Amino acid sequence: MSRGWTIYNSQGVPLITSKAHDHTAADGSGPLTDDEHDGFSEFDEIAAPGAPAANKLRTYVADDSGVTRPYAVDSDGLVTELAGYTLIEQITLGGTAQTLASFTNIPAKFRNLRLVWSGASATGGSASRNVIIRFNGDTGGNYHFQRNSDGVQTQVLANTFMIAGGLNGATAGHESWGMVDIFNYAQFATARGIVSHGGHILAGNLVNILCSGVWNNTAAAVSRVDILTDAATAEFASGSTAMLYGY
Repeated sequence: MSRGWTIYNSQGVPLITSKAHDHTAADGSGPLTDDEHDGFSEFDEIAAPGAPAANKLRTYVADDSGVTRPYAVDSDGLVTELAGYTLIEQITLGGTAQTLASFTNIPAKFRNLRLVWSGASATGGSASRNVIIRFNGDTGGNYHFQRNSDGVQTQVLANTFMIAGGLNGATAGHESWGMVDIFNYAQFATARGIVSHGGHILAGNLVNILCSGVWNNTAAAVSRVDILTDAATAEFASGSTAMLYGY
């Protein structure tokens, strides 16, 4: 499958593209580049026709570990990646399970990770249970966080998991959703910062859970992320989905 990108103006006209094409066939409404674009494209802020101002925008292509992605560089040298969030993997349950997803093929080329999940509870024997995450299979007391659940704050130190949200394990079909940001996951000079925001339905009520904490591991980069419940009697329903992004 070929990959490429095109930048359009506000009128929907293509300006530059990474897709191979015959430059001689391009006209005023076509892509303004050639088959091999080794440098950068520079756009001036136009104060008046034919009178470019000092502000400039440069776009160039960076070959990031074999994946070509576009970047923009402004006149102050600030680099902004135009690709945004890149999907690493999506996992959807084919049956009921305590573990929603285990992501084990995580490249080290991004700065941060974002985990997003959306699903529902299956029948079980537990009422409100935590949706939790673990890194690299670590079940030791290396997770420290502060949790806010519907305005009630609790600090937890030396825990064996990080809380991401909740799930009603006593009733089938109650929704659960949320996201987790994992910062500087590929470095291990310091503990990794984690922020999560999850919601779920419990007996007709909406429960809102916020957490902020760290994974206190300075021996390895994050190479695996598991999302599951903290009790075998609380399971995710078939069709529940988790997605891992890099950015």
